[in-house]
Amino acid sequence: MGVLATNFYHKLFTADSSVIPSVIVDDLQRKVTAEMNKSLCEEMTEDEITHALFQIGAQKAPGPDGLPAQFFHKNWDILKDEIVSAVQSFFKTGIMPEGVNNSTIVLIPKTKNPSELKDFRPISLCNVLYKIIAKCIINRLRPCLSQIVSPKQSAFIKGRQIADNALVAFECIHTIQHARDKKGTFCAYKLDLSKAYGRVDWAFLESALLKLGFDNHWITRVMACVKSVKYSVRMNGALQQTFSPSRGLRQGDPLSSFLFLFVAEGFSSCFKKEIESGRLHELKITRNAPGISHLLFPDDSLIFFEATAQQAIVIKETLDKYEKGTGQLLSQEKCSILFGNNCQENNKSFVNNILGNLSVNFEEKYLGLPVPNGRMKNGKFEPIKERYKKKLNDWTEKYASSAAKEVLIKSVAQAIPLHAMSVFKFSVSLCEDLMRMTRKFWWDEEDDKKNIHWSSWDKLTQRKSKGGMQTPDRKGKSLLFPVIASGEKKDKVNNSQKWTKPPLGWAKVNTDASFIHANGTAHWGAIVRDDHGNTIFSAWSPIPRCATPEEAEAIAVLEGLRLASALDSPCYLETDCKSIIDSWNDNKNWRSQAGIVINEAKQAALSFQNLKIEFIPRTANSAAHLLAAFSRSTSCNGLLYGSVPECILDQVLSDCNQNNIT
Repeated sequence: MGVLATNFYHKLFTADSSVIPSVIVDDLQRKVTAEMNKSLCEEMTEDEITHALFQIGAQKAPGPDGLPAQFFHKNWDILKDEIVSAVQSFFKTGIMPEGVNNSTIVLIPKTKNPSELKDFRPISLCNVLYKIIAKCIINRLRPCLSQIVSPKQSAFIKGRQIADNALVAFECIHTIQHARDKKGTFCAYKLDLSKAYGRVDWAFLESALLKLGFDNHWITRVMACVKSVKYSVRMNGALQQTFSPSRGLRQGDPLSSFLFLFVAEGFSSCFKKEIESGRLHELKITRNAPGISHLLFPDDSLIFFEATAQQAIVIKETLDKYEKGTGQLLSQEKCSILFGNNCQENNKSFVNNILGNLSVNFEEKYLGLPVPNGRMKNGKFEPIKERYKKKLNDWTEKYASSAAKEVLIKSVAQAIPLHAMSVFKFSVSLCEDLMRMTRKFWWDEEDDKKNIHWSSWDKLTQRKSKGGMQTPDRKGKSLLFPVIASGEKKDKVNNSQKWTKPPLGWAKVNTDASFIHANGTAHWGAIVRDDHGNTIFSAWSPIPRCATPEEAEAIAVLEGLRLASALDSPCYLETDCKSIIDSWNDNKNWRSQAGIVINEAKQAALSFQNLKIEFIPRTANSAAHLLAAFSRSTSCNGLLYGSVPECILDQVLSDCNQNNIT
């Protein structure tokens, strides 16, 4: 079996000599500016490398190095110099060190009872050092993507969501199903690409990057990540013979999803050319609406066109051209078509014959969501309900503590309907069914057994500050914002008292201190967040020999400034201690202990190009307050990059969600 698997994937990742990249590349337009290239090619800094490491999940499956990212997180002080040197050396020379880009392929079943190797998904496990390099490239590339990639692609791009494409697709499908005019003569063609990542032609990818305008220096580093890989399949616990590919991107490589955007951009350029020439007609939902010809996702793409023989021929030619130029291959048996309400039978037959006898049983799902067909009744969501039920039933057989059950419910089970609820509003009866299953799992209810419920379900679904688990009772409300469910009325009145994100390009530091008069112990906490509400640093520590609450607050401000000084960006600093703000704005040279610390903080502030310090109420400073309380309860200090202690995670998410809503 090991030899068969190795041969299968060696063949899959071997280049096809018949691919001619120029047929697609010639249609691409330059989109990368000189400013973008300058930012992409700048020297990689130590801070960027550190940030990239801490973006990697601590418990992600290890690659051939056998070490999870957690090992590097815990020992970063020891490993930092060597890793930073190795990463910077790669970006200077463009040469990938031997062994760094080795990958282990593990096979994950795509079906319940897989019988062939094509029924498995090959996931590549990469070394942590390679992931750091890939993350550094992604972090440099991400801000430019929205200007390079067409709006037809909504995945992996800042400011766009996968659900955007789903919403547009469902509106288009609804239109062609119910329109009585020309829009009803359109059809929806759902594509399925066979091994989309594995068939990417390297010559096409490199040529496409060059045509889009990327600098040769940057392209060399990207292609070094792509071409230097070596695979070894893990079969029945044993590693098979190593082989080198000549095409394809890895599933499991952080960089692959972003590079595939440029492959799909070739698809968009082909359609744009045909539309501009007048050979292909776009679907317009209303007279002034933008035209929609296609919506792209690696394995879930849709094409909308008028159901005529002439239009079908253009679609067929365009798809053949795309396959010839990129190495992609349509999985014909998995493609399907949905004809509009006004399509004539002879046109349906012509279109189907030209495109290859497609299934007229249109796929019931798009991007994991049920395709609308009239009113969205509960039956459409039955698969989601069954998955939810199966997940809970699988756990019912296992003995778990209440704490474990809470984690399972909130982290796993309730994530199942999240995607659908971001697009559709569930009916009250469907929400009741889901909550009934949740209650049964929580209380260990059985038909022939009665239990004592020590707390009402209504109380358990309240927010944690009111003694609940913050497990939302859906009743038609979106799971995406569970904190709002029990606090809508209060938030409308007190909206101005919430934490707010800093302006674009700024960072914000929040500090607070805890002082206990009875024993004179003091602790401080500080959190630094960016303009999206994401945590950059969080820190907390006891304060030895502290005399007054004002001194403790002043030390918190000083430590917050020291924490933020590593950032090369303008900064806001917020504290809920009014006396500190008054002392800061007073030019007198205070001789109190707190005044001495404030003067030291003012000296530290000189290192910032732009710094604003402001007073905020306690309700807008909850995250820093909880960090100080965490230090008090643990009597220890700590510093985290890109994360916070678990006990304040809910508050940080709540701060971010409140900003997204307002």
